[in-house]
Amino acid sequence: MMLVTALAVAGCDGGKDDVETKTIDDAKAVVQARAESVAGQLGGVLTRPSLLDAPCTGRRGESGGDGVYFIQGGYQVALPAAEHVATAARVRDEWKAAGWTITDNRTIGTTAILAATTPDEFKVHLESTVQGSALALLVYSPCYGSPSGGNHAAWQ
Repeated sequence: MMLVTALAVAGCDGGKDDVETKTIDDAKAVVQARAESVAGQLGGVLTRPSLLDAPCTGRRGESGGDGVYFIQGGYQVALPAAEHVATAARVRDEWKAAGWTITDNRTIGTTAILAATTPDEFKVHLESTVQGSALALLVYSPCYGSPSGGNHAAWQ
């Protein structure tokens, strides 16, 4: 459910002329590398990977019909529930020091929720899983333009 909701809220700010051109495979590799970096900060490894591409929706309602898309990477990083809150606080401080803008920072008991936007417009979201044995990690790329333009077959 979180994955579907997350896809619906991600978007970009402009048309293809406003975004870097990158193939979907190259964009997925960038998201994967960013996720691996965050997993390293968490002290764990990525599991349950899912990389999806979807059209961006701009501020004025424009769609990905001109080949503008983003990538969402979804993962889990194993971490005992007792360590979630302290780990999120440590990572939050590291992100702030790196110039990331913290957009969400909450704890509810042993549940941690942390989200940020990087200076290069990636969005990163961490949240304790329901089972408590891992942190869910979502990484959203900024919008990219497809070198070939047009709609991706999966978007139709």
